[in-house]
Amino acid sequence: MHTYICTKPFNGIAETGKTVHIKQGEVLDCIAGRIARHNASVCLTTSYVAHQHFAINDDGRGMERGLLTYAIAFEHREREHDDGYVYRFSQDELDMLCAEYPQWLKQQTPLLFNHSFFQASVEKLQELAKKLDIKINAKDEKSCIKLQTQ
Repeated sequence: MHTYICTKPFNGIAETGKTVHIKQGEVLDCIAGRIARHNASVCLTTSYVAHQHFAINDDGRGMERGLLTYAIAFEHREREHDDGYVYRFSQDELDMLCAEYPQWLKQQTPLLFNHSFFQASVEKLQELAKKLDIKINAKDEKSCIKLQTQ
């Protein structure tokens, strides 16, 4: 049985319809493709909620994985493009992502990461974060994430 860890506090409505408050660091089970707390389903493992708040923890590195995936996929970053618009990734970063990590991308615009990205090894995520110049600082008490932008 897989386990997940809450990497970003979740305060919301679970799949059961009940309001739940899950603290960062709490370990949850995976039952039939659903993240469950005390045998009650919180959300699907492939859902947006799961990708924002939980990370697979089978290797004991779920917290690190969750901080990396959140920083890469969801943190606010501003990169100007030639068209004058501001995007999360620069054109060079987009080109690199499409060339080197196509298995993690959904084929749509804007760029979105697929479920396999959120289950990637910590080492692969660290490699990508380095290429995108994203720094993770677990000592930052507010969000545990610091982004170094250009």
